[in-house]
Amino acid sequence: MIYFSARGFELRGPVEGLFSGWSTVMYIYLDNNKLTGSLPANLDKETPSLLDLVLSENQLKGEVPTSLGALSNLVVLDLAGNELEGKLNPSLGSLESLSKYIVALSPFWMKTLC
Repeated sequence: MIYFSARGFELRGPVEGLFSGWSTVMYIYLDNNKLTGSLPANLDKETPSLLDLVLSENQLKGEVPTSLGALSNLVVLDLAGNELEGKLNPSLGSLESLSKYIVALSPFWMKTLC
């Protein structure tokens, strides 16, 4: 599988373990659902081919894992509309292909940037 989209399907449950076995997936669009929990710390190992990761408008909590900085081909990262916390992840600055990093509208990021 290369492309997975379930936008606005009202999927519920934890995001942990969801991406296991998705090593060939390049595009993940799971925005506007009710996914919970934290982003997996090993997301870079579960989805090494990832280009687009769109998880906006869910109920995700916790910090953005530093392992996302190892996704060297990542172009789009959209995490807006969640309840993320922690500092802006400096490892994302090393992603040369990252052209769209959206975290706006998340209460944490607004506090961090202001």
